[in-house]
Amino acid sequence: MNIKVTATRMQLMQLKKRLKLAYKGHKLLKDKQDQLVREFFTIIDSYKNLRKQVEKELNKAYSSMVLARSVMNDLELSNALFLPTKKISLNEKLKNVMSVRIPIFKVDIENISEQPYSKISTPCELDIAIDTFSQVVSDLINLSQVENEVKLLAKEIEVTRRRVNALEYIMIPELESAIKIVSMKINELERSNLVRIMKIKDIVRKSNPQ
Repeated sequence: MNIKVTATRMQLMQLKKRLKLAYKGHKLLKDKQDQLVREFFTIIDSYKNLRKQVEKELNKAYSSMVLARSVMNDLELSNALFLPTKKISLNEKLKNVMSVRIPIFKVDIENISEQPYSKISTPCELDIAIDTFSQVVSDLINLSQVENEVKLLAKEIEVTRRRVNALEYIMIPELESAIKIVSMKINELERSNLVRIMKIKDIVRKSNPQ
């Protein structure tokens, strides 16, 4: 982008005003970028820890289910898992992180019925698997929420970084260059005008000898 200007003092004042605003905008965007990066790495740590926890819980649940299936036939297992026993509700609200709107979910799990099987006639591994799967639901939703937050923050960081770079490496240097050029042209014009005035005075003086 090349800034087209005319060599006038009004133009020079406008350029200096634009440069001042560009510096201010650059600082604000840089501060925003730094804050977003700090928030991003904090969320990344939470995401890694939560993911490990979810993977551990899922491995436990799947292992228990495999053991339960090894001592139960398909019909017994289907009958045991046929009816839902819990109701899941999600309440959404928005969290604002440096102008980034991030959805946050509150998970409510309500028991709506007892297990439709006798614990005496089923292996304990089935109970462990069902309980673990029930507990991991909230963590899975939270994991998805945190993963989405990471993506939104990463996108905003990239957008902000491009704006910072555009100001730092394009807009500000071009404004500084334009100010320098206009200042030089104004000085040249003033020197030319001064020389012209002096010549006129000299001509007038010579034409009116005392």
